[in-house]
Amino acid sequence: MASAEMSGPSVTVTVTHNNEKHNIQVVAQQGNNEPSLQDMALLIEQVTGVPLAFQKLIYKGKSLKEMEQPLSTLGVKNGCRVMLIGKKNSPEEEAELKKLRDLEKSVEKIADQLVGVNEELVGIQKGFLAKGLRAEALNKLDKRVKGTVEQFMKILEQIDSLTYNNYQAPLAEQDFQSSTRSCPTLLRCCLCPKVTETVSPGYLLVGILLVVRKVDFLIVLQ
Repeated sequence: MASAEMSGPSVTVTVTHNNEKHNIQVVAQQGNNEPSLQDMALLIEQVTGVPLAFQKLIYKGKSLKEMEQPLSTLGVKNGCRVMLIGKKNSPEEEAELKKLRDLEKSVEKIADQLVGVNEELVGIQKGFLAKGLRAEALNKLDKRVKGTVEQFMKILEQIDSLTYNNYQAPLAEQDFQSSTRSCPTLLRCCLCPKVTETVSPGYLLVGILLVVRKVDFLIVLQ
């Protein structure tokens, strides 16, 4: 039986795909009281090789789409049978998918850097740093921000060069929230939760530009 790494309550279901049957144990992620549809879909991707974007999960004749919903809310309980419709990736598609995942990790690192720079800027604005040290600190932050911009632009260029155009979520069949994990990587790179919550209520690139403007503005004031 396939199972996710144990970290909370679980639900055991049977997934049928073509002529195959897979018994899986879906485990709730840390911080959740019970497993969600997304937890199950990600485990199904590992077991069957069918990407989440290409999965159509059927339970009792109904399509399961609300990824954030607990399985119990959708009526999926221990011993239930879920049908999977979807195709596996070819080796070439798998290689492209790995590139996309690596790019997403790179964006996460950039987001961390941006959040750190923004926190330091807020500290300077609030007067937490001695006035005589502000100029040097701002110059260092200016270099870090410009380096972050260069990294992000290189990532966008890499995304643009990828030919993996088929790995896109069927947005017509899923709402945006349920397809966040599998929508086009460019959109996922730009809509970064860490930046949205702490720097800018929008795109990652907008957040970067706002931080650049903050640094430039504070440098002018020195």
